[in-house]
Amino acid sequence: MNLDDLHIFVRVIELHSFTAAADFMNLSRVRVSRAVAHLEAQLGTRLLQRTTRQLSLTEAGQLFYEYCTRILSEYEAAEQAIAQMREQPRGRLRLTMPEEFGMSFMGSVLGQFMVHYPDIQIDAELSGRLVDLVEEGFDLAIRAYHRIPDDSSLVSRRLGTMSRGLFAAPAYLARHTAPKVAEELSQHQCLLHPGGVQGLLTLIDAEGKSCAVPITGRIWSNNFALLRDVALQGLGIVSLPSFLADSFCQSGQLVEVLSEYQLPLDTLYALYPSRRYLSPKLKVFLDFLATELAKRGVLS
Repeated sequence: MNLDDLHIFVRVIELHSFTAAADFMNLSRVRVSRAVAHLEAQLGTRLLQRTTRQLSLTEAGQLFYEYCTRILSEYEAAEQAIAQMREQPRGRLRLTMPEEFGMSFMGSVLGQFMVHYPDIQIDAELSGRLVDLVEEGFDLAIRAYHRIPDDSSLVSRRLGTMSRGLFAAPAYLARHTAPKVAEELSQHQCLLHPGGVQGLLTLIDAEGKSCAVPITGRIWSNNFALLRDVALQGLGIVSLPSFLADSFCQSGQLVEVLSEYQLPLDTLYALYPSRRYLSPKLKVFLDFLATELAKRGVLS
């Protein structure tokens, strides 16, 4: 059963004629007759009593006609609602992102977005866990990776890269000589993040050569903000995304070490389930997010 057949059936009833319905819908009379016959065959009952001069509805036909008009009315309302969504994005947008990323500045970004798009509601989960976007009903995940995500079931949009550095509190550097070359990191307490190869930190020198330095420490965490706060207590050297360290460096609470070296860049991705029929609310959010992150200096 398809909507075209329902449209034809309703038009036959309203115009009291197969021929008039065919002319009105620019169809052949054969097509109109087949549509009604097809509906009767599917329902297993006669819908119309036909004579050479008039049409009349059977009892089943009258009931079916009433349901058809409701169905077509609801379908038309749905089409109008979708058209309005295209013109003015609306609805609930479910996001997931790392906690430290969300806590640093995303509240401001989301607030500005909600001002621009008052008909969109935000449901934001701050978590480092791996979320099944489809199964859990999320529209978008924001994640940082060293390489392109290998989940082929998701679409990944590259938002930009984020620089990282090595930082320590002045109190730590007062007790320990700051490392001058990458290899000297092995002699220091490092605050460890499980990303990358466990127990190894890759650094790139001014000539573009990389080396993997073994590092050790008394604490590890999957949360950069927690490691930063431990570093502020003078307990070691920490690798941080620059956006988590910049304000503390400006206030003198952290000092960058080995600044002549680079750490591999983290690339920020927006992951979402499907490229087909990208919802208006998600499309405008992706564009807004990329613009805001670049404007705030989060992305290189």
